[in-house]
Amino acid sequence: MSYFLWVEPNGKIYSCIEFLENTKPYALPGYSLIPVEQKCDPNTHAYKDGQILVIPKKPGEDYIFDYGSFSWIDPRTLDDLKALKWAEIKSHRDREEFGPFIYNGMTFDGDADAQRRLMVYISVSKAAIAQGTEFSREFTLADNTVVTLQANDFVAIELAKANQVADVFAKAAMLRQQIEAASSKEALEAIVW
Repeated sequence: MSYFLWVEPNGKIYSCIEFLENTKPYALPGYSLIPVEQKCDPNTHAYKDGQILVIPKKPGEDYIFDYGSFSWIDPRTLDDLKALKWAEIKSHRDREEFGPFIYNGMTFDGDADAQRRLMVYISVSKAAIAQGTEFSREFTLADNTVVTLQANDFVAIELAKANQVADVFAKAAMLRQQIEAASSKEALEAIVW
């Protein structure tokens, strides 16, 4: 039994076929036909300098194999990587913007629904304060603890949430400046939330 490789000019193996002793393989235009002693998998091997070589493990999903240099390369440009890093930072920013926040040692849910519920109490609290009347309500915290809050608490909760969001956006803006200033993939990888 004989094996033959159909190999592209760059060393990529198109196919590895076994032939019986008395048969002759056919030529494929644009491919070299190379007799070899062993069968190999075209997905995991390449032909370089007269040898069948194992292709190294792919370092990441975005890499493509360059048969000329016999190495994996990342074809994304620095601008592509900057856009991906900014999307990653925005994702962290959004999670924190709508994540839990703390007021007076109490942890409040920060998702859109929780913020909407709080806004009703905040609005009523501001009206009560403006009119000089008392207002208090029981409110359920992030850990399901029920507490009684006064009008001043609800107004202060709004300020706490606003400060948290402002801090999150300031951090994201600072990181965006770092992303824009980055001059290499390694510099971008060093930027973390």
